[in-house]
This record gives sequence, structure tokens and C-alpha cells, in this order.
Amino acid sequence: MKHDHVCVITSDAEKLMSWYKDKLGFEFIQEWTVEAMPGLQLTYIGRDDFKIEIVGNVPTTEKKGNALENFSPGYNHFAITVEDIESTLEGLKQKGVEVAAPVMQLPQAGIKAAIITDLDGNIIEFIEKIA
Repeated sequence: MKHDHVCVITSDAEKLMSWYKDKLGFEFIQEWTVEAMPGLQLTYIGRDDFKIEIVGNVPTTEKKGNALENFSPGYNHFAITVEDIESTLEGLKQKGVEVAAPVMQLPQAGIKAAIITDLDGNIIEFIEKIA
């Protein structure tokens, strides 16, 4: 078994796809519609072997709480492994991305981790493996 994609739902697919392209370097892969889901736009974007399915044109709902307090059932976050977490975050800050949780040392898990959110508040965790 291997990872295929993560699904992110948004009210504005074009704006969210632009954010992932500009901030994280994702690129357009494919777009389609599903007859059983009228009015919704489905798009794959990707980078390297990581793929996100964006479901767009969904009515907005207000999210509450900050990124570290979102423990309700359902989608919580996805994680991306990077070589150098500090330089990754610095590059994102230069692009105007706010860091929701700064680098945390988690030696018991063998990683360093940090969190940002996208335009819709979806949590993205960055992980650097440590010895």
C-alpha cells in the first residue's frame, strides 16, 4: 500500500491552488467534475511524490480555534518531510506565510516539527528527521 493523495476542501479553489503553488511549489496535475457532486470543482496538484486533491466551490464555514487546538474528528493535518526545517520556515516567512507553531524538538519521535496553515486554516506540518 502507498500514499495516493490528501483531500482539502475549499470555497475558492483557484485562490487555494495559487497559494500552494506560490508558497510551497505545487503544480497543476489534473481537473475534473463528478456528476454526483454538481457544481464542485476537483483538481489534483502535486510536488515530487506528494499529491493534494482540492475540492472547490464548497460553501464556506467558519473554523474556530488555532492550529494546535483542532482535535475534532475528521481531517486534522498532513505532513511534509523537509531536509532543513529552519530554512524551509524562513523561506515561507519571506513569502508571507505565518508560522502557527515554531520548530519543536521531538527526540522521542526522532524529528523536529513545525506547523503552518493554508488560506482556509488547514494544518500543514513540516518534519525534519533527526538522529
